Amino acid sequence: MSQLAPLGLTPAQERALRLITFSEEPLRMTELAERLHVVPRSVTTVIDSLEEAGLVRREIDPANRRAIRLHLTDRGLGVREE
Repeated sequence: MSQLAPLGLTPAQERALRLITFSEEPLRMTELAERLHVVPRSVTTVIDSLEEAGLVRREIDPANRRAIRLHLTDRGLGVREE
C-alpha cells in the first residue's frame, strides 16, 4: 500500500484499486463491494474518487446492462506495472 501513497489515495481507495488491478476480469461494482465487505453505496464513493484520479473507468456490462464493470485506465495500468 505504501507504494500507492504518492498518488494521494485513502486506504479504502488503495484497497479497491488493488482488487481491481489484480482481478482476472473487470469486476462489477457489487462484486467489489462484496470483496471489500462494504455496502455498494460505499464503493460508489470510492470509485468516484478513483475515476476522478484517472485510474479507473466505469463501463456498462454487455451481459447485463444494469451492471457496471470497472476497468483500469492507461494510468491505472501504469500503476499496476509499477
